[in-house]
Amino acid sequence: MDPDIVTKELIGRMTAKRASLLNVLNELEPKVEAARAELADIEAFLRVAEREISSKSVPTRRFVPLVPPRVVERLNRLPKVQMVKDQAYELLLKVGHPMRTPEIFAALRDSGFAQLLVGETESHQIARLSSMLSEDPRFDANRSLGWSLTPYAQILAPNKGDHGPEM
Repeated sequence: MDPDIVTKELIGRMTAKRASLLNVLNELEPKVEAARAELADIEAFLRVAEREISSKSVPTRRFVPLVPPRVVERLNRLPKVQMVKDQAYELLLKVGHPMRTPEIFAALRDSGFAQLLVGETESHQIARLSSMLSEDPRFDANRSLGWSLTPYAQILAPNKGDHGPEM
């Protein structure tokens, strides 16, 4: 057998194999990216869940463990809204003075709860937070001072583990 023919045949097979593997990679790439995105969502969810569980001031019953965040977002929006409002309530109770919406948002962001707010930008998330607080009778808005708790806020606060009425 002629060595040139063997070499050309081998090169032809390897070229075909390379093309086949590139096709496989191209088919798998969207699946890998989707898996990475879902993994990032799950990791973000677990970070918040771990903070939730370690915090004694927030009920742990509000998280559904090991459920992907996309599923939680679709099925569990109202409890997430309540969780954010409860965190804002706990924050204002702790600091003991009014806070502006961006300050509350910054504290929520630092504790991992801001990612539960729907919004494309931080400005949208702050506006959503303000809207949520205005719908809750525990909060009182003052344009010059910011948000504070109403005098009867503790009476209106849901029991630990109870989502309370959704506003």
